[in-house]
Parts: sequence; structure tokens; C-alpha cells
Amino acid sequence: MKLPFISTHRLLIASLSSLAISLPAFAHKQDGHGIHHSEMADHEEIGEALAHNAPAEFANPPHFIFKSHNQKFVIGLGGFVKATASFDFGSPTDNPTDFLVSDIPVGQAKGNGGKMQFSAQSSALFANAIFNPGKNQVGAFIGFDFRGGNYVPVLQYGFVKYRGFQAGYDITLFADDAVAPPSIDAQGPNSYLGITTPGVRFTTSFGKQKQWSAGVGLEMPQAAYPADDAVAVVNQRIPDIPAFIRYSWNESSSWLRLAAILRNMTYRDLVKETNRTSTGWGLALSGNVGIIPDKLSFIFQGAYGHGISSYFQDLNGAVEEDLFASADHPGKMKAAPAWGGFAGFQYNFSSKCYASASYSHLRIYDNKTMAAADDYRYGQYILANVFYDINSYLTWGVEYIYGRKMNMNGANAHDNRLQTMLQFSF
Repeated sequence: MKLPFISTHRLLIASLSSLAISLPAFAHKQDGHGIHHSEMADHEEIGEALAHNAPAEFANPPHFIFKSHNQKFVIGLGGFVKATASFDFGSPTDNPTDFLVSDIPVGQAKGNGGKMQFSAQSSALFANAIFNPGKNQVGAFIGFDFRGGNYVPVLQYGFVKYRGFQAGYDITLFADDAVAPPSIDAQGPNSYLGITTPGVRFTTSFGKQKQWSAGVGLEMPQAAYPADDAVAVVNQRIPDIPAFIRYSWNESSSWLRLAAILRNMTYRDLVKETNRTSTGWGLALSGNVGIIPDKLSFIFQGAYGHGISSYFQDLNGAVEEDLFASADHPGKMKAAPAWGGFAGFQYNFSSKCYASASYSHLRIYDNKTMAAADDYRYGQYILANVFYDINSYLTWGVEYIYGRKMNMNGANAHDNRLQTMLQFSF
């Protein structure tokens, strides 16, 4: 049964409160960098275990860490409150947290060329738990933000790990979740592959210094295609299969990652009254390369494939362009070719201040199919920002975003966004 809005909040607060009461907290102290953490977090193996158990977005140890009486169960509770203010000019999108190029309205009504928005929906809460730290460690992670309508909590992550195996809800294994550029924008580059999906996976590290890592998974299929008089949408039967291999150096601060995905998307041919399957595939290369140690780094991701539009976050859930109807064979569909990539730099002025800039491009080809005139053809996304850590808990940032959308028929629109942020992390 779906819980009502107020009950969902009460359940979340009550669960965290009861957990804090039942588990004794470690005495807190402050390290030389002004970061508060528990005594147990000082132990390198526990800090590494918590970081290894968390998504890249929450890899830093939380400020609150608790343990059970037998010291075999450890849980970190954390999150942040993120308040933003933004002003759009051009063809504004009606979303204060996520700048979606695919949502830029084409043919904006006159008089609506500017829009002011405030939000705290990107705020988040998470719990990171491990049992029996070490080789046989069991881990679980759950995280929420408030990007649902009327600030309803939305699950970001929810998974369980054991000895390389993971099951639950996480960013697809096809994506490199550590290369997303820092941004106030909760969405990020339109070509980033960072969609979240249920699935199971196995990952492992190898090499003398564990510089190599690899993984393979089974994920929920997300085929998106339009229905018409000749084609009907049917349930998907075959999971998507992502895999990757990664090589890292400089104590894992730099790396290159190659990923692939295989998809089999089922649809109903109404002409022949039979189900058909169209095979899709994709390749992605990504990395983070340190140019000047601790100062300047270069991040990038490039992906190309057929039938992978749903894996680009700007298109996931927004368009139906994994498959297009064949122009030559009524009732049949073709996997749409698509490519996307972004590249950017991050420069650290000091331990408290850093800036980043990146460019992203995403394109879909109709490839002699019956793509609609108003279907998404390509989008561009430019990002530039500066962040300053006022102290170990409080961060201020300012950001500019430019987005441009082009449809198959040549109709296009663009939007600009200036925004600022004040974030308190705990």
C-alpha cells in the first residue's frame, strides 16, 4: 500500500530517530582539516569500507557514525540541505532542480522569456550500513532526495552488497558514476549515462595494486518506442546486460573505463500479428586524468550505440526514441543510432575553492525511419561554476548553464540559467 505524503516523512524520521537511540554513537572529535567524525572513522579500514559501500556521490565518510555493542555493525547517517535560487532567460524550463535540455519548450509563448525559481528539493538523506567489516562484509545503502512533486521523498539509491555481488537500485553499470562534473544542477550534462535502475551485478578488483576492476550485470530493461497503427508496446522479457573494465593509476585518482551494453527490445508487429525483438548495443569510454596533481583534472565520457537513447539521462523517461518504425517494412522497428559525450575541467584554487567547466552534446539519428517531425534530434549543454567551502559543513556555489534543443524538423529553442546555492552537509 502506498503511504500518504505525511506518513512517508514521519516513517523516515521515526526510523532514523529510533536507530540513533538504539545504537551508541562514537565520541566526536575534530581533525586537522576541521572535519568532525567518529573515533571509529579514524580507522582506515572502516572509512574505506563505508566509502566502498557508497555511491560515488556519497563516498565521503558521514559526520555521524554509530556502532552496535558487539562492534560488528556500523552505520553512518548523513545528508545535506541544499537551497537554490535560479533565473532562466530564453525559453525557460519549469524545473528548478534539473536543467533538462529535452524539456526546453520549442515555440515559447511571447512574454514568457524569463523565470525565477527557488527550491530545496535537491536536499538528501542517506544511511550507509555495514555488518562484519572485512572480507565477508555485508553492506546496505539507502538514499532519498525530495525531487518528487510537492517535495515528496524519492528513492535515489537502495541496494545490498556482499563479496562483490550487489542487488537493488543504483546507477546503471553502463555509466561511470565518478566522472559527473560538480554542479548545482541536479541533472548534469545531457549526455551523461547516469540513470538509476534496478538490477543485480558482480564487480571485482585485481592486479598487484588492485589497479584493474571489472564487472557485469543484469538490469531492468527500459525500452522506449512509440506505438502506432502498425506497432504496439509490449512487456519486456530480456534484461539489459552491461559490463565494464577499468584501469586506474595515481592511487586511483586517475582512471580510464570502457563499458558496453547489450539490449534486446521486444515490440508487437500488428501487421504480421507477432512479437519481434530488436537488438541494441552501446559502447562508452570515460575517464578522469590528473593534469596538475591536486590542481587540474580532465574528465570525459563518450558513448555510441543503437537503441541506447534511454540510457542518456536527458532522454530517459522524456522521449520514446530507442526504436523508430521502419520506413520500408510496416510493422517492423529499427534501433535508433545515438551518440553523446561531454568533456570538462576542474581546477582547485585551494582546499576550499574550486571551479569547473564542461560541454556536452547528445544526438539521435532517424536513419531512414519514420521519426516524428518534433522528435528530439540533438541537444547541447554548457556548464560553468565556482564552489567555495565556507567551513567543513557549509558550501556556497554559483553557476551558469546554457542549453539548446533541436528537433528533427529543424525547430529549435535555447535556455540560459543563472543560479546560486547554499548547502549544509551533515
